[in-house]
Amino acid sequence: MGDYSIWGSWSAWSKCNQSCRTYRKRYCRKPGRCKKRKQIQNAYCYHRETKCQIFVFDMMKTEEKLFDVGKYAYDNKTTKRRRLMKSSLRCGMQYKKSRMLRIIGGTESPRYKWPWHVALINQYAEIFCGGTLIAPEWVLTASHCIRNFLSVRLNEHDLRHTDGREMELVVYRVFQHPQFSTQTVNGDIALLQLPIPVRLPVACLPDRKPIPRQMCSAMGWGKTNPHAKHGATRLRETQIPIVPETFCKWAYRDLLITDNMVCAGWPSGKSDTCAGDSGGGLICPQKRSNTGRITYSVQGITSFGKGCGRRNKYGIYTVVYNYLDWIEYIMDRYSVS
Repeated sequence: MGDYSIWGSWSAWSKCNQSCRTYRKRYCRKPGRCKKRKQIQNAYCYHRETKCQIFVFDMMKTEEKLFDVGKYAYDNKTTKRRRLMKSSLRCGMQYKKSRMLRIIGGTESPRYKWPWHVALINQYAEIFCGGTLIAPEWVLTASHCIRNFLSVRLNEHDLRHTDGREMELVVYRVFQHPQFSTQTVNGDIALLQLPIPVRLPVACLPDRKPIPRQMCSAMGWGKTNPHAKHGATRLRETQIPIVPETFCKWAYRDLLITDNMVCAGWPSGKSDTCAGDSGGGLICPQKRSNTGRITYSVQGITSFGKGCGRRNKYGIYTVVYNYLDWIEYIMDRYSVS
């Protein structure tokens, strides 16, 4: 968090060069406190129907081998839910396991532990929301995160450094749920279509509603305490339980909590999502009946709440299960891969 005070703002991304790379830099504002005078970040880039688009596509095929999960088997020729679930047997597999950590008051998540978690970036090159990769060309996020310009960064972990695997793609199409309400925040769900399919692990879609008291995980680069000026520089995570519906509605009795919303968190407020975490997934483990393997599904989408880490004020998440038909309809109709 403190690094933001000693570093200046990032420059605009450079034009895409012949190596299919774009760069940006920022300078130290307090010499003596920085290890070096400037920081440089780079990312892959491309223009549609160019050699760089072919290169980026081939590069992502190589990335698939890093995670060793095989190709995602989504069948875009069917809209039947059982076929979608059957094709998702290779989804929701973590690259690296570790103990769960908190976003507020915790430490960072291990790199690549949540390979499907993506960063949403606005026109000012700021990470302001998160999202979840659920298919090679589809990202699930919150409808309130939608902006006129959006790009998605994959393989991001440390905002201050790059390891060469980060990839930034401008969003090709945006689909907000038609029943999203800015007044009640009901229907806070959206799909982002990427310009090319990527070969990275994806989170499973749920085959059931959230189970009260089940332990799930949320992650993001949001604020690490309610009074922080900036968000975290490294991806952080928290383990929080699903809150029973009666407790949730009592905690927010002055608001309309619909069946499309679920609360998650601790009564003490010891761990919570915060500003900047919106749109990210509430990821829950589930045991596959046909394989016995533990996989991870996106049960919720970080939506809203009252403050961060307050007592008896849980985080509120969109129930993804209630929107499976809409998700499948959009992906079936508009997928190009």
